[in-house]
Amino acid sequence: RAIGLPFLFGEPVQEFIRQTDFSAYKRFFLVAAADSPLGAWMSNHLEKLGFRAQIQPINDYVVIQYSRQ
Repeated sequence: RAIGLPFLFGEPVQEFIRQTDFSAYKRFFLVAAADSPLGAWMSNHLEKLGFRAQIQPINDYVVIQYSRQ
């Protein structure tokens, strides 16, 4: 399942992520522009929910795998 987020990071994106129920997920990926603050913000938010982030930079993008036990 893919979930599209607005191109520009801001409060609407943060609120959408805060409202998302991640309880059913053990692993998922985020693809974002490398210079976007989304990756750092989302990693911090999801760490509180028990997820760990593995970051893989690819050209001008970053792929972050979030996983938990």
